[in-house]
Amino acid sequence: MLRTASEAARKGLPDSLAIDEIRAELLRQVRGSGLGLLDLVAEHAALIVEIAAAVRDALQGLRDSNGPSRRSSWPPAPRPGRAMLTGC
Repeated sequence: MLRTASEAARKGLPDSLAIDEIRAELLRQVRGSGLGLLDLVAEHAALIVEIAAAVRDALQGLRDSNGPSRRSSWPPAPRPGRAMLTGC
């Protein structure tokens, strides 16, 4: 942003043009980093839901004294197109 503003000042460009260029640069940076972060957050939330369901099923199985519930799907099967993380 500072580079864009200083270049605009050296070239004698109007402030409104420099502001538009800075705004466009910020928008590109936010869009580029925001989508990747949103994907990570969605993946994290999905894993939390899967873990919570497995814990719930295990606790229900203990309560019923029949062992773990048959509904438990832990560990979850890998989703198509996603690599499983190991060593976490």
